[in-house]
Amino acid sequence: MASSLANLVVEMPRARLGRRRSSTNQSARGRRMATVLSCGCGCTRRTLIAGVLSGRGALGAEGSNQENGSFVELRKSYDANFAKTMDSGMKDYEQNMAAVKTELFSHIVGDTVLEIGLGNGPNMRYFSGLHVMGVEPNAQSFEYAAAAARANNLASFEPMEGVGEHLPMPDASVDTVVATLVMCTVADMDAVAREAKRVLRPGGVYLFLDHVAAPDGTPLRAFQSLFDPLNRAAYEGCHLTRDPLAAIERAGFASVESRRFVAGAAEGSWLTAPTMGEAFARATRGDRVTHGSEGGGRGGSRPQSSALLDAVEPHFLLSPSVVGIARV
Repeated sequence: MASSLANLVVEMPRARLGRRRSSTNQSARGRRMATVLSCGCGCTRRTLIAGVLSGRGALGAEGSNQENGSFVELRKSYDANFAKTMDSGMKDYEQNMAAVKTELFSHIVGDTVLEIGLGNGPNMRYFSGLHVMGVEPNAQSFEYAAAAARANNLASFEPMEGVGEHLPMPDASVDTVVATLVMCTVADMDAVAREAKRVLRPGGVYLFLDHVAAPDGTPLRAFQSLFDPLNRAAYEGCHLTRDPLAAIERAGFASVESRRFVAGAAEGSWLTAPTMGEAFARATRGDRVTHGSEGGGRGGSRPQSSALLDAVEPHFLLSPSVVGIARV
């Protein structure tokens, strides 16, 4: 697996150092920051960060045109840095998930695909010859996605700024909806699943792949819970302990087929042991229990230090996964 999201660094715009503010100015800035941090409008984390850095509130806050311009530029700068980071930081994860995605996307129906959470377009390699539309809140990622679309000979490509809870598409307008690593960051998983069903034509399919919470009691679940607040703060609210399957099953699809697996070296290792005692035994024996999933596979016995360290490979927090097909 690739390096963990918790290890990726997003370069934030740096505030310019200046003279110490007067107590009056400090008080005013404090009120603006409180307005941002207490916002209840559902705005995204990058909106909040840009609001703090520009010294104005979140959406709808008062300010001069100059302040508003600073806010917009800071948000664009943050979004651009985030897109750049994800473009380089997730490549090895994508390589390790290629077999899973190849099998999943073999179930695409028709020639019109809508991808929720387009991102930088890592799935474009599977969409050759198709008409693809993508919905993504970070418009700064569109240049990466467009480049990927050109490289993989799509029939057409149309990125749209938006969110999965409110898809800018009419009812029954696409053949296939795709969402990979999306439900971890959305505000409302149920709404996203319902929207995916709404825009699908009769006979259409919703193809999904998400990282999920490891089983309770495993060391991996303990690590996910420990790093979840940091991961959400650093990566667009990405939750490490979510599980979207119930929301998809509630959306009203005719059928939902799914399979769970653990990707990479975490599979069968001490990280996925059901008890701490078994985790200690696996680590001290230096072995792994393999189950034949796409991501697993290295069996046999290794030195204790190797068993401990190999399991904690990059992106190990994302290794518990669910993949599936929901049919209209």
